Amino acid sequence: MTLSVGNGTLSVGSHNGLTGTFSGSALTFSGLASAVNTALGSVSYTPTSEFEGTDTVHFKASATEEVGGSTSALSTDHTATITVTGIADTPTTGTPASVTTSEGQAVTLTGLSVTEASGDSGDTINVTLSVGNGTLALGTTTGLSGTFSGSALTFSGLASAVNTALGSVSYTPTSEFEGTDTVHFKASSTEEVGGSTSALSTDHTATITVTGVADTPTISTPNTATTTEGHGPITLSGLSVTEASGDSGDTINVTLSVGNGTLDLGKPY
Repeated sequence: MTLSVGNGTLSVGSHNGLTGTFSGSALTFSGLASAVNTALGSVSYTPTSEFEGTDTVHFKASATEEVGGSTSALSTDHTATITVTGIADTPTTGTPASVTTSEGQAVTLTGLSVTEASGDSGDTINVTLSVGNGTLALGTTTGLSGTFSGSALTFSGLASAVNTALGSVSYTPTSEFEGTDTVHFKASSTEEVGGSTSALSTDHTATITVTGVADTPTISTPNTATTTEGHGPITLSGLSVTEASGDSGDTINVTLSVGNGTLDLGKPY
């Protein structure tokens, strides 16, 4: 009796009354038909570590006479396909670097990368990137499918294409936003055989600091005033200042001047 496979290990669970090899990629054993058939009912197959795809089991037999010891020719090789579906393993993601930009200015994010799990070469990598107060965009999308611009990106492709794209991610803060934002980075993998998808990786984050850019406020035109020589102080009117849109809370700096008099901040006269 001969049994063999190409990408795994066969094992006989019961081999009473038999002689031969009972575990390995190829088994050869002998015995009476009853013992052989009992053993054949207990054959198990374990795929080689990280193997996924199709394997083939080969099954042949011959007979040896109990009197005289002559052995027959081998039977026709009977085969069957063993399909091994992959189990997706979570890839490893890099930790993005913290960056600083100015209000309204785009910046390239760095430190974004993904590494396939050992033995999972060729699997599809699925990436999720998100921010709370800005827009992310991929500079290159060759070989990818998904969403490539917005506050949340989801895209998929082979590791090489994904890593090229991750090297081109830009962040543009929302108009008038200033402060700290956070980029979130997670990934999973989908098996090329079987299509199962792994759990998401740990959420890796980094801080994006957006420094404010002061916008010039709007000032009113003061009203013309008339007084007489030597008269006491008069109150000027029409003086006001309006913060630029989105700049509420900024400090306003005022300059007032005249050529032939004195200005004073105090109660109205």
